[in-house]
Amino acid sequence: TSNLYVSGINKGIDWYKNISGVISICIMNFETADTKFRTNYRLIDDTDLGRKLEGFCIISLQIPRISNTFENCKTAEEKWLFLFKNINTMEKATLSELKGNLQEVVNLAELSAMSKDEQLRYFAAENKERAYWDSIGTAESKGMAKGIEKGKLQTAKTMKLEGIQSLVISKCTGLTVEQVEAL
Repeated sequence: TSNLYVSGINKGIDWYKNISGVISICIMNFETADTKFRTNYRLIDDTDLGRKLEGFCIISLQIPRISNTFENCKTAEEKWLFLFKNINTMEKATLSELKGNLQEVVNLAELSAMSKDEQLRYFAAENKERAYWDSIGTAESKGMAKGIEKGKLQTAKTMKLEGIQSLVISKCTGLTVEQVEAL
């Protein structure tokens, strides 16, 4: 892109004014004084220091500053670079772990390619599905609690029919003596 841009300027052609942006990504295998994983730099015209070159950006990604675990990576680019950085050690990981990590990165990439409106619809659908599964879990927990209580009552009835004292039944089932005697 840089060569094309410069050759257009040298010919006096104004086509470059329509370029919406040029981004250079520098993946560095060393650390700089900047402690962040990612830093965005804007360019300034050195002949006119007050004039920024709009649409031009350099992004530096410092590989040594990537999190130690995939789960701690915060952004899609950090997750991608984590996978590339650790490709040699990944043979020890299970296939399902790798598939899960790669799928998560692919999902993030697909999400970032969506328009804002599509992202809003996506998150609304995701929240609706999460609420659905949360309600299933709540209903399941309530159902289990009812089943446990019903089992205690049935056990207490059987023990009572066998002539076991109410105090012993209470200790074995967790029911109160009053609940046992009411059966």
